[in-house]
Amino acid sequence: MLGRSTALVDGGARPAQFLRRAWGVFDLHARQKWGVLWPLLAEFSMKPLRLLDAGCAAGMWSLEIAKRRPLWDVTGIDMAARQVARAEEMRRALNVPNAHFAASNFLDFSPDAPFDVVLSVMSAHYLLYDGWGARLFCRFRDWLRPGGRLLLVVPRRRREV
Repeated sequence: MLGRSTALVDGGARPAQFLRRAWGVFDLHARQKWGVLWPLLAEFSMKPLRLLDAGCAAGMWSLEIAKRRPLWDVTGIDMAARQVARAEEMRRALNVPNAHFAASNFLDFSPDAPFDVVLSVMSAHYLLYDGWGARLFCRFRDWLRPGGRLLLVVPRRRREV
């Protein structure tokens, strides 16, 4: 369940922390997305790999994945510096050495090495609607190693943006 790893450092009252620890996040849409994506991620080897969480916000997905797969190197990027600072704060509190965060927008981010997996949950569509779709998918290609996988979740309808 998404959110179990971050439940104790994500604030909130003790009853909410207990429930999040037992059942994960309360948001149905987040739970549905995790229910689809985690089985795809779980298919990858437990061996070392590099994963980019593009549009990580406060790092909940990145940290959950990094906690479950300690040999994976998980990098989260988001253009909101406050969100990245929160993600880094939770990373330190949870002692997750295999997670890293950077404040960057998608078009400017240049990693030092390609990723095996690029994950973007409800983030990339903003650039698509602003007319940057072709450039965005070029960035995805540049970030991935040959044979790497892109896992992309976008809204079903424009009005959901």
